[in-house]
Amino acid sequence: SMGIDDRPVVGTLEGVDAEILVVLKPAVVLHQPPATGSDPVLVGLRDRLGFTLVGDRLDGVDDLIRLLDEVERLGLASPERLRERRESISRIGAMAAGVDDPLAVLLHSIEPLGVAGRDTFLGELADAAGLRNAAGAGGWREWSIETLLSSQPDVVVLFTAGGSIDRARNQLKMIEWPRPPLQVIITNPDAFEPSTRMPRVLADLRSALGDAGVEVAPAAIEEVGRER
Repeated sequence: SMGIDDRPVVGTLEGVDAEILVVLKPAVVLHQPPATGSDPVLVGLRDRLGFTLVGDRLDGVDDLIRLLDEVERLGLASPERLRERRESISRIGAMAAGVDDPLAVLLHSIEPLGVAGRDTFLGELADAAGLRNAAGAGGWREWSIETLLSSQPDVVVLFTAGGSIDRARNQLKMIEWPRPPLQVIITNPDAFEPSTRMPRVLADLRSALGDAGVEVAPAAIEEVGRER
């Protein structure tokens, strides 16, 4: 997901293509291990081929910046290119919604109801877009329909990797809201893992909020010296 200098892709979160790695004989492999840890096949290939294995779980802005620092240390991309990406991502991490901004629920699935708290990359994006997170601090969680309805959000944002937007809208319509919130659907596939494309997802989110009539400031509050 880094797109650094168009280096070849040799796998996904689901697994690595061992044949390509053997042919390429890389010096460095960047990877994002799943929650269960690094793929044993990849670790075995590292031991066999002798490449450097770099990367860790990416959960948000701070992790991305650390990875960019490592990419620069290894000389995998130009400092100028990395500086631009680091600055654009750092700006997201330095933004926060105001106390009067719309209250939002961030859904990454409906069956079951998957909700993103503030301490997730979706939470960081929403914060930067000027949305107060109804889930508060914390990470990924599963809510009951009762919890969702009792949160009484001004807006619901549903992130979906693709497929039918009409199906997503129908899923949201099936929820019997006592006070229907404004509804926003984000179909950008890059919204499902933190990467240097986060600014693009943020632009999509801001645009979709405007199209749905959600009143947010042109840019969220930037807190100077905010500790993350």
